Amino acid sequence: MARRKFKFVVSMQRYSKFNKEEQENAEFLLRAYPDLQIAYLDEEPAKKDGGEPRLFSALIDGHSEFVPETGRRRPKFRIELPGNPILGDGKSDNQNHAIIFYRGEYLQLIDANQDNYLEECLKIRNILGEFEDFHMSNQSPYAQWGHKDFQKSPVAIVGAREYIFSENIGILGDVAAGKEQTFGTLTARSLAWIGGKLHYGHPDFLNATFMTTRGGVSKAQKGLHLNEDIFAGMNAFGRGGRIKHTEYFQCGKGRDLGFGTVLNFQTKLGNGMAEQMLSREYYYLGTQLPVDRFLTFYYGHPGFHLNNILVIFSVQVFIISLLFLGTLMESVPICNYINGQLSPNQNGCYNLFPVFDWIKRCMISIFLVFMIAFLPLFIQELTERGAGRAVLRLAKHFLSLSPMFEVFATQIQSNSILVNMSFGGARYIATGRGFATTRISFSILYSRFAGPILVLGLYHRLPRIFALDVTR
Repeated sequence: MARRKFKFVVSMQRYSKFNKEEQENAEFLLRAYPDLQIAYLDEEPAKKDGGEPRLFSALIDGHSEFVPETGRRRPKFRIELPGNPILGDGKSDNQNHAIIFYRGEYLQLIDANQDNYLEECLKIRNILGEFEDFHMSNQSPYAQWGHKDFQKSPVAIVGAREYIFSENIGILGDVAAGKEQTFGTLTARSLAWIGGKLHYGHPDFLNATFMTTRGGVSKAQKGLHLNEDIFAGMNAFGRGGRIKHTEYFQCGKGRDLGFGTVLNFQTKLGNGMAEQMLSREYYYLGTQLPVDRFLTFYYGHPGFHLNNILVIFSVQVFIISLLFLGTLMESVPICNYINGQLSPNQNGCYNLFPVFDWIKRCMISIFLVFMIAFLPLFIQELTERGAGRAVLRLAKHFLSLSPMFEVFATQIQSNSILVNMSFGGARYIATGRGFATTRISFSILYSRFAGPILVLGLYHRLPRIFALDVTR
């Protein structure tokens, strides 16, 4: 019964181009797990010279007939496609070409860097109950009668939490894991409660009947749909579906571990968010949502990134203000006070001490904001693992100067959004997410980060040195 009810399909579009070693590994898996299904693209050469090759969506499993002449298995299903389906960045096309082979009513999308645990399978029944399809109406939702049966919006997506198992591999892995844990559990839990959660490519369960009849599980236009998963959530959101979140089901997930891969991922997020802001889905949601859900949507998605841009811009304005203040102190006489009284013979002086107090308050507030930024991670660790683990993890982050790295990552993300909105050019960046075991030369790091980060930091450094030197 379990074999009939549950199917596991691996969408591997380049299976037909595997080398000998990869083919042997795949064959070993198929023999060990004969119910494992693999969907791939099968290519035939063109019948005429200069013609285009024929492409097929094919499906095999461990029960498929093995052909000794080719060393491969004969497909159970083979469907000819009108052309090459890989039109976008690859991942969403890979999902869409394999979606025809799913069977059943519900679908769980798992990324290649995700893991699962045996005991979580016992909770599948509870997860399926979250879709609230206990008493299905026999009426058509598009008919002129039976509207009372469809007054309540159907559940389109049931989200699940994640355990980032790469948190113990290096401090950068811990930083990336902390951000993902905070967003994937604490933030998603809150957004789902107030109706603002979308689909982020995490181990979410989808109502496949609802999703495949309303635009599919992911969008595939090159560039625009760089973050393809969230468009499935916006599709469901805009077409009357509800999105829920569960805390009792979780999957494992690996995150980036190296300096370059973490920042490449931040660049990809920034480019994807810039493309989302230009999409028609954002226009529809921004103009049609009621105020409460609009504010939830804004501060949960584009508002966070726009806030990063404004923070970086405000720092630049603050540095320029320091430069003007230093120039002013060089140009005009400053009032001196003794016991709160103005010293004699200081006609025409300028009282700049309130400005100095304002600068001190700004500096203190910057450090307070640094502390507040780590509050969600601390609260999550406190509620899930106890006070001891929360304090230790927070201390580890501060002792390793992760706030400085966070400033670096924020500027990378802000710069990628601004550059992409101005000039375009969003593309998929393959981070790999392997172990960070090699050192990158300084020349490569400088060429990669000089424009968006180091030059800007130098511009900020020079006015700050001038202002501090003058104030002494």
